[in-house]
Amino acid sequence: MSRNNINSVVFSGRLTHDPKLYETGGENVYTLLRLAINRQIGKDRQRTIYYDVKAWNGLARACVEHLRKGGHVFVQGHLDQYDKPAEGADKQENKRWNFITAEQIEFGARAKGQGESDE
Repeated sequence: MSRNNINSVVFSGRLTHDPKLYETGGENVYTLLRLAINRQIGKDRQRTIYYDVKAWNGLARACVEHLRKGGHVFVQGHLDQYDKPAEGADKQENKRWNFITAEQIEFGARAKGQGESDE
């Protein structure tokens, strides 16, 4: 049996906002994508869940250039986590943020009203 754990996710969803590019203070840049994923529950019900996706460097630049709110994307990546040191009176508990680090993003159909004209 392998000692390595499997940490891989694949999903698709729609962007809830336009991506922006952020600088780390070094040579790296990233973007944060918030994706809405609809899941059918029963015959007549649907549930929307939201995931945060972080893309780095060239992938981040491509996302900022080509993606807009409402656009459909396919993401392959891995689960990740950031622990922010606690502030204030209760310095014992860190704030934990779970997200997906994108390794590959495919751009799907653009949101209605985006892109080329229908001529």
